[in-house]
Amino acid sequence: MVNYIPDGGESTYDEALWHVYMIVNRKFKEAIVGRFHEGVDSIWIHDYHLMLLPSMLRRDLDRCRIGFFLHTPWPSSEMYRNLPWRVQLLEGMLGSSILGFHLFDYARHFLSACVRLLDLEQKLTRGALTVEHHGRIITLRVSHIGIHPERFQRNRENEEVNRLCKAMAQQYQVMDKCVFGAIDDLDIIKGITLKLLAFEEFLRAYPVLRSKVKLVQFVVPRPSAVKKGIREEIESHVNRINEKYSTPENKPVEYRAGAVSFNERIALYRLTDVLTLTPIRDGLNLVPYEYILSSGKTQPGRMILSECTGCSRALSLTVRVNPFDKRTVADVMKLFVTACEADKESQTQTDDKLRQKANISYVTEHSTRDWAESFLRDVEKVYEPSRPVPKIVRRTDIFKRRETPDAKYILLNSEINFVYPA
Repeated sequence: MVNYIPDGGESTYDEALWHVYMIVNRKFKEAIVGRFHEGVDSIWIHDYHLMLLPSMLRRDLDRCRIGFFLHTPWPSSEMYRNLPWRVQLLEGMLGSSILGFHLFDYARHFLSACVRLLDLEQKLTRGALTVEHHGRIITLRVSHIGIHPERFQRNRENEEVNRLCKAMAQQYQVMDKCVFGAIDDLDIIKGITLKLLAFEEFLRAYPVLRSKVKLVQFVVPRPSAVKKGIREEIESHVNRINEKYSTPENKPVEYRAGAVSFNERIALYRLTDVLTLTPIRDGLNLVPYEYILSSGKTQPGRMILSECTGCSRALSLTVRVNPFDKRTVADVMKLFVTACEADKESQTQTDDKLRQKANISYVTEHSTRDWAESFLRDVEKVYEPSRPVPKIVRRTDIFKRRETPDAKYILLNSEINFVYPA
């Protein structure tokens, strides 16, 4: 749903799984309430697994400050409205004090769903997007998580990384070649097949450049995310490209599926001239951040990023592409191969290194720690007034009490038919 890739068919929405989802959220709620004590007044909840939890906690901890951060995209209201439990999930999240999203687009889609499905009104309160729900003001916050810069900067030149980098360069025979490199999860949303098709188009359209390029693709299997047939589809594309365009001196695609250690990640980043990521939908994707710090100031740090990659708009030396437009992606690859060949010209290096320096500063200044501390500061500023929980009166009790002389009731009919006894 969040990635615009519904499974389709009658089994798309499973009632039994929805009940499991509610049970899991309820267990988290019971565990938190059981451990909650005076002096603790803030709770921070993360991601789509616990979207019901904020409202569950709100019922027992009405004055608690609750922050919720969604690490995935939020779908458009046209897509979201198809979900059978759309209202429950919205109201679950609206138990929060602050709702966090990676990008403004995701926050806008969420607000649109609130307006269309719950008839709520969005407002701008002291410069922040807010929505009112059951007398409470919920603030929407747009910020994105980062990485741990010190870890990558500290390990970039360690002995093991240097050894791995040399071994990979020898194994993949990348000397004097422009290396398009990538590390992706083995997941349909990562668009690995689209990348391979674009690279194949590049090899077809620019035969004179075939001997000057190499695509090094690492994929990391995620059992919960891998759909049947995806691995086979990717491997079939790799095999076809290599069979068609390999020469005794060069194999165009180097493909590896399996776990990748931290040092191996850095080694591949250092080997890469152009990071190439073509997801069809991505919440943020921190691989470009890792690449920027691993490549360091001595490499240009060039990137081809899908326009669906959340972080693509914030970085320099990045060409944003439509991952489905293989011809345009192939043309961009050709431009970067030309840039790699021109790296010996001082002007090109100077311009690109200045942009790389700007990227390094941006990634360093937007670390995970900075993001977390900033979010928690905003949570601490929230005021949650104590409100009495409305008492639900049974209809039979109303009829019993209506004979009392001073009893007064106002009945509001909201798509409910009140049946009065004769």
